[in-house]
Amino acid sequence: MDFERPEDKQGQADFRGSLSGYEHDVCFVRAPTAGKPFVEAGYVLGLDFDHDGRAVAPLDIDGDGDQDLAVLSLQGLQLLQNDSPPGARFARVRLQATRSEPLALGAVVRLTADKRSQTDRVRLAEGFQTQTSTTLHFGLGDARAVDGVDVTWPSGAAEHFGGVALDRLNTLVEGRGEAVAALIPQWDEAVRPKGRSTASVLVTALDREGVTRPLGRLGRPTVVNFFAPWCEPCKRELPALAAFAARRPDVDVVGVSVETKDLTGVLAFADAHALRYPVAFANDRVIESFFGPGGKVPLPATFVFDEKGQLRRAFLHTVDGSEIERAVDTRRTPPSVVDYRQIIVDLLQSGRNDEAALLLEEALQRTPDDSFTLVRLAELQLHMQQVDRAQVLLKRALAKQPDNVRALAVYGETLGVKKDLDGAERYLLRAIRVAPDDPTALNNLGMVYARRGDWTAARDAFARAVEAGPTFARARQNLLDAERMLRGEGPPAQPDKLPSAPPGPEEH
Repeated sequence: MDFERPEDKQGQADFRGSLSGYEHDVCFVRAPTAGKPFVEAGYVLGLDFDHDGRAVAPLDIDGDGDQDLAVLSLQGLQLLQNDSPPGARFARVRLQATRSEPLALGAVVRLTADKRSQTDRVRLAEGFQTQTSTTLHFGLGDARAVDGVDVTWPSGAAEHFGGVALDRLNTLVEGRGEAVAALIPQWDEAVRPKGRSTASVLVTALDREGVTRPLGRLGRPTVVNFFAPWCEPCKRELPALAAFAARRPDVDVVGVSVETKDLTGVLAFADAHALRYPVAFANDRVIESFFGPGGKVPLPATFVFDEKGQLRRAFLHTVDGSEIERAVDTRRTPPSVVDYRQIIVDLLQSGRNDEAALLLEEALQRTPDDSFTLVRLAELQLHMQQVDRAQVLLKRALAKQPDNVRALAVYGETLGVKKDLDGAERYLLRAIRVAPDDPTALNNLGMVYARRGDWTAARDAFARAVEAGPTFARARQNLLDAERMLRGEGPPAQPDKLPSAPPGPEEH
């Protein structure tokens, strides 16, 4: 673990930026009521960064059709993924000029859908130090179709385009009058960029009684505060946290000490500051969960979670009771897709499959086409012998992402359970063509060969699965069974038995 002690600063000024820097960012959202066209929602949306900001640009990082944000400050670059529930329609337009420069800079585009029009202009820059995409994005709400697009080209020519499709990238070439629509490539789950924070109330640590237990629990909002006895800012904020904990019995508060050598001193410090809430001691997994691999721990640091275990706010500075109160009381907005995923991963890893199944069903109501939700729920359904439901879910995932390796691998497993070994082999080989070293697909292919009695092919598939995933315990056991069969030592006890637990998100 690595954390910042006061003496690390050695009294040096830590000024980096302009004199107007470190003012909170703001985000204005169009208000639904008349008389107040916009409201400032930066705090509620978690966008009120206090860095020395320089630029912000919308872009579709993950290819799911909505606009994400790239935020640049003197302190670094942040990519903010938009995980709003799917449903709103859009059209994306890319121009290709033939009578001027190809990017059609300066072209004016007017798109009409359901008799409502929007106008935008092709440009390279917008705002200070910000380069934007020359592809235009039009959000269309619940529009049923695009009526048409009118373009005024840099050459001066005006042109009407038909054939513009919803939820597609539409290329408009000057002089052709008809758009060419194409699917927008999406990140596969296996290679989707992961956010740095995996903070979870379910991560375990040693408590003051010497028992290892989760920091918090689902079902109640939780505030997790990192502190140390030698941290002066911590000493200033702890009275406010203690008062908040006493005032809000509906909220769980837990203190996590990064001082792990002098446990007696930490407990004496907690008692001296009247900390009546639980105190735990950080370990490497806790630090990595909240601050990332090798991350430094800025002290104090406070994290606010809602009842579902979703991280709502992270304060990497001294906080007072009012800030915590506001963070707790504005927690009721729906969880994002990413937050659902992390909570589900934590539940599956801890063997709490029933809770994971309930949360997956809830996530499916909010995001019916999210492939992560569909595949993980299908795996749990397969584990519970609900093979038909698992197949329905997997078909939906594959309709959305035909090359989703995990969906292909699990669908192959469902066919194997139904004794359709030829069909299972086809789907598993398809998964392996997409990802030759996927351990799950290789292991499931080995199961198909084992059910056919081809133990040589089964051994080879299991061996490849173990090589690709050295910690994949199920594949390793299957490999041992196949080798025993080839040595003539008798069949495994239950060669056709389904896995005793659904595949965990990080099983291999």
